[in-house]
Amino acid sequence: SYNSIIDWMDGALNPDLFVSPSQDIVLRTLRFPPEMERELAAMPGIRRVQPVRNARIIYRNTPVMLVATDLASLSDTVHRHPVEGDEQTMWQESHAGRGVILSDNLAQLQHLHAGDTFEIAAPNGTIRLPIVATIVDFTDQQGTVLMEMGCISPHNLSYALAVQLQSKLYDLFSWTDGEFQFNPKAEIPAEASTLASAAATADLVCRIAVPAASMTALIG
Repeated sequence: SYNSIIDWMDGALNPDLFVSPSQDIVLRTLRFPPEMERELAAMPGIRRVQPVRNARIIYRNTPVMLVATDLASLSDTVHRHPVEGDEQTMWQESHAGRGVILSDNLAQLQHLHAGDTFEIAAPNGTIRLPIVATIVDFTDQQGTVLMEMGCISPHNLSYALAVQLQSKLYDLFSWTDGEFQFNPKAEIPAEASTLASAAATADLVCRIAVPAASMTALIG
């Protein structure tokens, strides 16, 4: 939600100013171009620019928040004392892309510990990264994964998001009853998302025997 992301940024980044490509901070389809960071850093009075990207991925059939940022820069501005693991090793290994940091609630919900392996779905197999530490972070009720920006390629991240979207579509077409409501103030992305193809959607429909469903539309 909007408040959870703002709370995380206040606690983890503590910046003087947030810059977002949209007024809706939870909208993830809009992104700044790569040169934006350099342009902001070159402005007079700017001491540090901290890029952040977040997305939801599916882990063990549960959506969790994945947050990617410059962890070396982050370690200079905040001090997060690990629940499990060593603070110096946590920053060093995660910044090098040799591991991830998990929120303590995710670790407890999934029975994970520092030293275990965290798995992310990828096109050519599963990406496995060691958990270097766990920290107290209640940004997301299902848990948060903190990792170095660029640790996962855009291609692999898109695949992980596609797996999540397929899971949501599967769940959607399994409904026997429900209701939905349109938000008239929602911003429409300039470009349509291509994470789920028509073929993937059709495949999901064919796999599910959908009984007669009663859907009530609340439009307004």
